[in-house]
Amino acid sequence: MAVVLNVSPSEKLLQFRAMVRVVSKSHAGMMPNQARQVLLQEAEALELDSMDVRRVLGMYSFAQESWDRWVTVTEDKFPRWKVLPNQPELGTYWRDLRTEMEFVWVPGGEFEMGNLFGGGFGNEKPVHEVALNGFWLGKYPVTQEEWTRMMGSPPLYFKEGARYPVEKVSWDDAQLFIEKMNAEEDGRFRLPTEAEWEYAARSGGRREEYAGSKDVDAVAWHNKNSGDAVHPVGTKAPNGLGLYDMSGNVLEWCQDWFEEEYYKKVPSANPKGPVKGSYRVLRGGSWDSAPNYVRTVARNYWEPDNRDFYTGFRLVRNAS
Repeated sequence: MAVVLNVSPSEKLLQFRAMVRVVSKSHAGMMPNQARQVLLQEAEALELDSMDVRRVLGMYSFAQESWDRWVTVTEDKFPRWKVLPNQPELGTYWRDLRTEMEFVWVPGGEFEMGNLFGGGFGNEKPVHEVALNGFWLGKYPVTQEEWTRMMGSPPLYFKEGARYPVEKVSWDDAQLFIEKMNAEEDGRFRLPTEAEWEYAARSGGRREEYAGSKDVDAVAWHNKNSGDAVHPVGTKAPNGLGLYDMSGNVLEWCQDWFEEEYYKKVPSANPKGPVKGSYRVLRGGSWDSAPNYVRTVARNYWEPDNRDFYTGFRLVRNAS
C-alpha cells in the first residue's frame, strides 16, 4: 500500500514516476499486467490525475519488438504503422516535469521519403522507402522558458519571451542542452534523425508538402507572412500528429551529418545519416525562408558550430 506524504501534486508525480522506473527496469522494459495493476493502485492512493498516470505508464510499459506485426492504414499506400504491445495510442502526449516540455507519440511505420511533389532541389531525390521505429517528438521547438529551466539561464540571443523558440543556437549548443536533459534520463533524449524529422513533419509519412496542409500560410511562418520576425510557438495550425511549427518559424537541427548524394544509398531501416561529414542537417525552414524552403522535404545544412539567427531545435525522446 502506498504511503501518501504531504507533498505537492508535482512531487507526488515524481514519486510515482520513480516507482514506475524501478519496476520497469526490473522487468527489462516490459511491464507485466500484474505489476501494472499494482502501480495503478499506488497512483490512486497518491490521488494522481489519470492523464498524468497514463502518460507515465505509457513511457515505461512497453518495449520494441521485431518488425513482423503491421496494420495497413490504406491499402498499398504509405504510411503503414507498426503495432506493438502496450504501445502508446496515437495522439498520446508525455510531459517532462523539469521543463514542462510536451512530447507527442509518433507511431513507427514505413513511408516514401523524399520529394514526391515536383520542383525542389536535386538532393531531395531519389524517393526511397524508409522504415522507422516509434518515438516521442517535441510538440514544439524548444522554447526560451524550457531552455532557461534546464540550463539555469536564458539563451544568449533573441530574448523575445517565454513561449518563443530559442534561436541562434548551434548544433553544438543543442548537444549541451541534451546532455543536461539526459543527466536524469539515461541518455534517452537526442535530436531527431533526418528521416524521423520528415516522417513526423508529414504527419506520419503522408503526402504533405507542408507540415499538415497544402496551404503554407495555415501552418508556417515564412518570409511572406512573418513580418521579418520569429513568432511564439504554436500560433499556426498543427499537423496530423499534433506537432506545431514543423514548417517555418525556426530551422531545426537534426542529428545527421549532411551528404548531397545520401539519398542514393540510404539504408531502409532507421537510417542515421552518413558516418562523417562537415555539415549537420537542418530542416523545416524559418520565418526568414521563402515558402519553397519550408516544404517538408526541403534539406538544409550548416557547420555544427554555426549560430545563425534563425536556427533552433526540437527533441526526440527514445521509446525505450
